[in-house]
Amino acid sequence: MKRKSHLCFITVTMAAVCLVMLVMYSTMSFHTAASEHKKDFHVVGRPLYKLDVSWPKFPEYFTGQVFGVAVSHVAGLVYVAQRGENVPKVLVFSTDGEFLQAWNTSTLEMPHGIFVAGASSDPTVWITDVGNGPNGHTIKQYSPSGKLLQVLGTEGKAGEIFFVLASHLSKIRLLQDHTFVEKPSSVLGVTKMSGKQKASQQTPSSRLASKLSAMAEEKVSGEVNVSMAQLVTELAKQRSVLKEDISILIHESLKPLQTAVDGIKETVNSFQARLVSTEAIAGENFERLNAAEATVKALTAANQDLLARVEDLENRSRRSNLRILNIPEGSEDGKDPVKFMEELLMESMGSGVFTAPPELERAHRSLNRKPKPEDPARAFVVCFRKYPQKEAALHWARNHVVKFQDASLRIYPDLSPSLAKKRKAFSKVKKALYESKVKFRLLYPARLKVILGGEEYFFDTADDAQEFYSTRIRSRRYKKKLCMIAKYMQVLWMHGEEGQGLAEFYIPHSVAVDNFQRVWVADRGNKRIQVFNSVTGDWLGSWGSCFTEDAPYSVRFTPDQKYLVVAQLNTNQVSLLEAPPVGIIGQCQVVSSIQLADDVKPHLVGLDQKSGELYVAEIGAQQAQRFTPFNSIL
Repeated sequence: MKRKSHLCFITVTMAAVCLVMLVMYSTMSFHTAASEHKKDFHVVGRPLYKLDVSWPKFPEYFTGQVFGVAVSHVAGLVYVAQRGENVPKVLVFSTDGEFLQAWNTSTLEMPHGIFVAGASSDPTVWITDVGNGPNGHTIKQYSPSGKLLQVLGTEGKAGEIFFVLASHLSKIRLLQDHTFVEKPSSVLGVTKMSGKQKASQQTPSSRLASKLSAMAEEKVSGEVNVSMAQLVTELAKQRSVLKEDISILIHESLKPLQTAVDGIKETVNSFQARLVSTEAIAGENFERLNAAEATVKALTAANQDLLARVEDLENRSRRSNLRILNIPEGSEDGKDPVKFMEELLMESMGSGVFTAPPELERAHRSLNRKPKPEDPARAFVVCFRKYPQKEAALHWARNHVVKFQDASLRIYPDLSPSLAKKRKAFSKVKKALYESKVKFRLLYPARLKVILGGEEYFFDTADDAQEFYSTRIRSRRYKKKLCMIAKYMQVLWMHGEEGQGLAEFYIPHSVAVDNFQRVWVADRGNKRIQVFNSVTGDWLGSWGSCFTEDAPYSVRFTPDQKYLVVAQLNTNQVSLLEAPPVGIIGQCQVVSSIQLADDVKPHLVGLDQKSGELYVAEIGAQQAQRFTPFNSIL
């Protein structure tokens, strides 16, 4: 009797365990099917880069003109070089945008280019210093923390080496670490039905359990003798019932889920319809915005043209005027200002300029409040009736000292404040040209003409004139050369005669080396990129058709070597050019362009050779910006 009871208990227990396992399996299978992972996707097409407005996190650390940027992709560091008085010359950020440190080194005067070499093994930072002081005209190597390691060239003396090409580095493929967090397993709860609950409230699984329990009690009581064949038959019957009950259970469990899925589908359809409507509205607004931007651009251009015309008319109305400084206040002593100035000019300049007193149309002090006795006197503005007399007086004053009552007078053309500011910006470079004994002339309204080697050069901005002086005149005794230098500083080959011919340069501004032993040089002054063999130095070809509007200022390669990234300062563009295959240079082809805002002036760029992220050093905006690739270009 005990043996039969024990056998019945085991049988019932096994059946209950099978039931629980089947229910749990169906539940887990459902949850697994309902929780599919979203698949990653990539957008293929142009544009290739988008602006990352979150980098850096604290842009207020930019305090000077940002001239260069370099990336250490292994260390995850971004080095930004900037110019200015009393500003750190190098700022160090993480690729996440955190500010890490500033190099307050006194060994840097005016950084122009910056590059990270040996990024995969022993990274060092190389910087070209074009300053005029005792530490300038050199190329310097620094540790990642800003410690000066070595100097190429003689400090304070313009040398022959102008740019350095870093030797090619071996590539290292890195495997990113991934951390997987396993979600907690769901817990299956079992609730016992009380005997007072109605049988109609029982689920099929609970009814089956109750039946098996009743059979066990019946068999344990000894009232029925059960053979093994009968037990097998009964289990077969119960298996059939179990299948039916499980089918009913699954069907009943899926009903609310199906209802929920139908509701989600309706919601998705509603959102899809709203999305289509929103896209249509966005498209219309985009067209309107483009039209508005075109209108604003046209109006801005028209406004600038009108302002230029107004300024031109204002200055032409002052064409016969002279502005005379240092005439003591009250010297006219109640006299008619016109008569007073006619007598003063005749007396101070004499017959060397005028055979008779000059004819003045008007004369008056500048329209400012009368100064205190200790303050400088107001300027006198005089208008000549005859333009030649005005020119003669101005020319004579440039070559003679004009005296009045023991005061040395200073005589200038009378210009509008905005034009006077533009012309004054050329003062520094004019002084440098004068000291270098180079002929020049500041033309009207504000254009500098420089005569060098029998050729005339014209500059509309003081910055362009200053760079011309720095690269062509200040060190004109030395040839600007492109040098390939080996690891231990032996010169392997050299190019650099000044000119427009093959392998000649006019302001070589940036260099890059690809994986196929080719050196790419941004020949800025000639508006072209020249290509050389990095081993032999042989000239391979040049690109110029892409740079008719503006010269290339910076050249760098994307990590996959498919694109050449070029910065163009005056047109505020960063362009991606398709890199040619081995053995062919051909003609340049622009694949994508990033048009920046006006006056941003991108100078040099740097690329993260791991992520492909693009960093742009912007002189005009005084900042560095990061652009992330839409697609993986590694």
